[in-house]
Amino acid sequence: MGGITDSIPLEKSIEDGNMYNVVVLTRNKGYIKEPQTLGLYSRHYLKKYPKVLDAIEKGILNIILL
Repeated sequence: MGGITDSIPLEKSIEDGNMYNVVVLTRNKGYIKEPQTLGLYSRHYLKKYPKVLDAIEKGILNIILL
């Protein structure tokens, strides 16, 4: 797992029996990702996937559509 479904899959790691997990943060403390704006083509393409579209707009998911 990982990626879109769970960017830091700690629960899966614990289920797999790992007792210790290390998460390396690459942003400064307090960093907040700005919402991403999408063009008409991207909105049209993603209308079948409203949860993905919502995640992109809220800045939870960063994606580049060509």
